[in-house]
Amino acid sequence: MKKILAFLILFTFLTPSFAEDFDDLYDEANLDETVTIQEEDTEDSETTEEAVEEDTEEYLSKNFYKIEMVRESQSAFNKYVPITIRITPNETPVKTQITWDVPDNISLKTSHSEFIESLVKDQTYEFKARVKPTDPGTYEIVVNVTAWRHDTNYTSSESIQIEFNNNLVVDPTDTNYQVLNIVKIFLIILGIGGIGVGLFFGGKKLMKVLEKYLKPPEI
Repeated sequence: MKKILAFLILFTFLTPSFAEDFDDLYDEANLDETVTIQEEDTEDSETTEEAVEEDTEEYLSKNFYKIEMVRESQSAFNKYVPITIRITPNETPVKTQITWDVPDNISLKTSHSEFIESLVKDQTYEFKARVKPTDPGTYEIVVNVTAWRHDTNYTSSESIQIEFNNNLVVDPTDTNYQVLNIVKIFLIILGIGGIGVGLFFGGKKLMKVLEKYLKPPEI
């Protein structure tokens, strides 16, 4: 009986101490977990900010300009295909550079300067170029528009594919091309007829002159 009583008394004194030690261990574990979570949250926040900055830079790099390329009706006279590009800056650049990438067997003629300094944010501008190949096939025409700024440069690009048949014609069913082709044939026929008429009347006048000069003198 004395042993049991002594055990109970000892257990009574030790139990609060054990409970306090257990609570301390629990609190330390919670504190460590809280610190870990806070560190993870801080790292996630920094990563998100960096990602936003990268996304912004990447967005500006690819989308500083909104570019639209439009293929117009081919000329029936020289076979050149006009291409119109519409450029809308999303920010105002200090200077804009327009360059073209075309295959070696493509002849390119532009009607704009390479560098332009008057583009304004949210305003749309049109520029034109003409292309013509030396051989049939499908060709990719690429335009690069570069914004020159004080701190960095941004380039936006757009491309269009054009297929030429064996006659170097893009679309024989194009109504405008057909009309121009008819006009070309008419002008050719008119030109040939004009040359023929000119030769006829010119020949008659020439014969009269020659008869006058070649007439033998009277004796």
